[in-house]
Amino acid sequence: MVSVFALLLSQIGNTDSSGPDTKRLWSAIIIATAIGAIGVTIRQFTPSQIDRIWLAVFPNHRDAFLLLFGRDLLRTIPQSLALGWLYVRYGIEAVIVTSFLGSILGYLLFIHVFVKFA
Repeated sequence: MVSVFALLLSQIGNTDSSGPDTKRLWSAIIIATAIGAIGVTIRQFTPSQIDRIWLAVFPNHRDAFLLLFGRDLLRTIPQSLALGWLYVRYGIEAVIVTSFLGSILGYLLFIHVFVKFA
């Protein structure tokens, strides 16, 4: 998504085809981060059908919306900005590899730490 916004910003600014400068890349990163934060907010505000069924079958305590929103933003914004920094500094390949390795590491941590000791 960052690449699309960077391309749009370079087309709007009528820059040459050598690529967008750092200022435009960071603008694209902030736009993509804001869209991700808005998506998290909408997803938390409107639970899906499976969420409603799950809560109807297993009624449990649900945290307040602002708490859920704050936790998701604390996870989403630093992750997006860190991956954006990698994008500016090392390119999209580094972001793809880092995101992939982060997903694998998160899964392994969940399986081997949280499930094992729960």
